Amino acid sequence: MRAENGLAGALLGAWGVYQLLAGLYFIFFRPSFLPEDLRGSATTLEAIRGAAPGIEAWLQWVFVVLGGQMAACGAIVIGGVFGVVRGRRPGRLEMSAYAIAGFLSVVLMSGVNFAINSDFRWILVVPVILWLAALITVGR
Repeated sequence: MRAENGLAGALLGAWGVYQLLAGLYFIFFRPSFLPEDLRGSATTLEAIRGAAPGIEAWLQWVFVVLGGQMAACGAIVIGGVFGVVRGRRPGRLEMSAYAIAGFLSVVLMSGVNFAINSDFRWILVVPVILWLAALITVGR
């Protein structure tokens, strides 16, 4: 294994692990409403519960689906690491898939979090950097 393959695999793997862990967080730990959700909607949890008593349970199911999609993306990306580490250069179609998957997952998520002034906006730049570094390194 060449050092370049190891670095490319590590970056790709780090992005994949992020996706997987973020998905598991959404499935098992993400509360229905974060403090920033309430601030952003200019309401209280009590008002939401009064207006839509079942919304918290409903959102838990929504987050399970969302988390499953995030984790699935991570699992597929992690699967690609093994070929990269073994020296297999991804083709154009695979590189396009990595580019599209990263844009639609971490870039879009980070951008929206900046647009809504999220408490997590700066932390969510990290997976974008991982994705971009992986894309550049794997593509070399």
